[in-house]
Amino acid sequence: MTEEWDNQPFTECIEPVRVDRAKQVKTREYLSSGKYPVVDQGQGLVAGWTDSEAAVIRDGLPYVVFGDHTRLLKYVDFPFALGADGTKLLKPKDDINPLYFYFHLLRLDIPSRGYSRHYRQLKEKAISLPPFLNKRRLRRCW
Repeated sequence: MTEEWDNQPFTECIEPVRVDRAKQVKTREYLSSGKYPVVDQGQGLVAGWTDSEAAVIRDGLPYVVFGDHTRLLKYVDFPFALGADGTKLLKPKDDINPLYFYFHLLRLDIPSRGYSRHYRQLKEKAISLPPFLNKRRLRRCW
């Protein structure tokens, strides 16, 4: 391929996602077992469980969960509840393959600033779209 990759600002590659903070599950409310997994910014994919139907995110899957303090990224393609504090829910635009988006984010260098928030740094990054994923040239790949 001789066509060049297109570097798009991160903020132009995502859809706005609003999560009602009141629906997020607080750490002290995590159960050791339950109906729905809780995904937060910690090391493991699932941090705990909840039985709260109101907290469950089902629509718009998959998402990428970004740990604002930890810089950890998680690809979530199943119904889940979002843990409170320090989580950002990211949704790539329809023209960007969600798995490609996730793996691209994994390779970005976001230096640690301790326990401060890191989303600001992520917003300054660019997403490299190969010609066959370039949203201006082709609708929805894979």
